[in-house]
Amino acid sequence: MRDHKTGFSGATWLTVTVAYVATYSMTNGFFTPLENILAPNIPSNVSLMFIPHGVRVLTFYFFGLWGYLYLAPVVWVMWALEVYGQSNDGYLSIGIFISLFACHFGVEICKRLFQTNGKQGGLGFNWKQLLAAGTIGSLLNSTGLTWLYNSTFEPLTFAGYLFGDVAGQFFLMLLLIFFFRLASRSTAITDRI
Repeated sequence: MRDHKTGFSGATWLTVTVAYVATYSMTNGFFTPLENILAPNIPSNVSLMFIPHGVRVLTFYFFGLWGYLYLAPVVWVMWALEVYGQSNDGYLSIGIFISLFACHFGVEICKRLFQTNGKQGGLGFNWKQLLAAGTIGSLLNSTGLTWLYNSTFEPLTFAGYLFGDVAGQFFLMLLLIFFFRLASRSTAITDRI
């Protein structure tokens, strides 16, 4: 994958697209039905485990402004499938841009807050700082989407968005840590043979 300063990469676009579709499918195929069983009163546009939020945050962290180009097509397609595929009237496409802007802004705020030792662009982030970026992005996203989809500010809807984004990002990061440790161990075992 290329650094965000070097330009567009088709391989990166494909990787981000596959990651977003996979996490969105996992959310809608597993977690949403589970939530409908365990907590049927949650609004249909709120997920308590929205894993794609982590993909958005990581994309903006690694690729900066290029993240919009990598994410916008797949986010729009998944939104269109959600709206037209399930007849969810009332979802507005502006919500896509609210979510993308919120994630980008959260990452940029944390890059400035956590710059240390002269490292530009926040390249010294750790997982806690990535979670902080995701939480700030989620606060902005939750506020924007709550106002967009409700005639008044609904605290429970806001809390649902916030919890779902942060829980989803945390879950994704745990999956990635597990995957990379497993890959590292597999490589170490293979090197010994």
